[in-house]
Amino acid sequence: MLEKDVMELARKTRVLYVEDDEITRSSIAVLFERIFQEVLLAGNGREGLEAYQQHQPDLIITDITMPIMDGFQMIEAIREKDLDQKIIVISAHGDARFLQRAINLRVNGYVIKPVMQDSLIKSIADSLELLWAKRSLEELNAHLEERVREEVEKNRQKDQQTIVMLEQLLEAYPNPTIVYKEGTVSYLNRAFGHMIQHENYKALIGKSFCLDSLLVSDGECRTSTEEMEQLPYEPHRVCIKTPNGRKIYMVLLRHIQLHNTTHTLFTFNDITLPEYQKIKIAQYTEFLEDAAFSHHRRSQQASQVVQPPPASTEVTPEESSPLKDKAPADHGLDERQKDVLRKSHVEKTSASEFVDDIGEEILYELYELEELEEDMDIALERFEDQPDSASLEGVANLYARYAGTMALLIEFSDLSYAITSLSSMLRNIDLALLDDKKVRALKTYFKTIREDLANWRTTIFVTRESKDIHFLDSSLFSSCLQIEYTVFGKEESEEEEDDDLDIFF
Repeated sequence: MLEKDVMELARKTRVLYVEDDEITRSSIAVLFERIFQEVLLAGNGREGLEAYQQHQPDLIITDITMPIMDGFQMIEAIREKDLDQKIIVISAHGDARFLQRAINLRVNGYVIKPVMQDSLIKSIADSLELLWAKRSLEELNAHLEERVREEVEKNRQKDQQTIVMLEQLLEAYPNPTIVYKEGTVSYLNRAFGHMIQHENYKALIGKSFCLDSLLVSDGECRTSTEEMEQLPYEPHRVCIKTPNGRKIYMVLLRHIQLHNTTHTLFTFNDITLPEYQKIKIAQYTEFLEDAAFSHHRRSQQASQVVQPPPASTEVTPEESSPLKDKAPADHGLDERQKDVLRKSHVEKTSASEFVDDIGEEILYELYELEELEEDMDIALERFEDQPDSASLEGVANLYARYAGTMALLIEFSDLSYAITSLSSMLRNIDLALLDDKKVRALKTYFKTIREDLANWRTTIFVTRESKDIHFLDSSLFSSCLQIEYTVFGKEESEEEEDDDLDIFF
């Protein structure tokens, strides 16, 4: 069942449930009526769209496969007018194609049938928290703006009293807030001072403190207040480097009039953890797509039947050689993947400096790496005992999951890409074409990579003794090339080999 605080949000939420199966719709509706303030029901996508247009529900939970209009068609129609409507999809389809379409339509949750109550409740809780966090922030800002206007109107002749009132109002406000007047700071509250860890934050009042100095480039985040000024009433994502690590905030900008002077108010809401959870979901989806594609390719290969040559045909010695003497298909690293692996980082950053720049929320997510290493040990033992396609895919899948968690850190995007490329290359290996010597070599390289990854995690995030956070890059490049040479028998030119040796110095 939902936690108490989320349950309170649900009690003021109107939900629309769209399901064509009457028995399923009725049974789940009973659960929803115990949770939500109001439950609207529809039997197909068209009815669901009409109910949405008429009642404007806070949350939509819908099936995909339905008569007249399916769930995706309904969502597409809704997205044409509302990109922020919270939608959860319940479907019997778990393949990557359906997941990707759901992501493209910006759904907030995807629950696989048969529906497990815990999974559905988790998706509902996440959607409610996002929904009401944004609404609460907007309501608080609207309330703050209205209160300021009302008080200013009442005290038009009392400038000093108005200033005191504004300061008191902002000081009690829980979100970090800063106010500018004609380019200088007119006020900032305690929460803002805590965000930037400025001991004497009041000293910034009256100075031209530049907010842009706090903003750092990170994906789709805004990097200047000038960009926010162009859309003053829209929420903006920003990434801020604080003494407690890098954090992601949703910022709302408002212009208010005080005594015929425009004041600009910036309010911040911490969304670091939800944003990094979205990254994990995207990485997991990519992992599912890659695994599904590999499974499809292997199925096609297995279905191909080799026709024997006619009896009268003379067979050459090359044609009669054993299967393992044939060269495996070339599924090695392409040049782009090699270029990423060769990439060197001129500026060295120590582990202690790097970890100090990371938020606690992100470090908590990285604890998963240790669990993945334990799973990797089990997978490597299975491959050691029984080297077949299933055990090899188990190793490849764990590499992909490890890379997905590593991708939470933008500084290691290249390393994450390299490990993902290695995982893809492993899925393309046909062990039937490798002799025992090559299989033994693979086992050795896998152990080396496992040790490198554990050493990388430990020396950067546990002991923090590494002098260069990119120390693993050259070792991983060497291991990837060794695997490629072992499996596909490739050799690079002497000039390329000389370039690669530069990595080690």
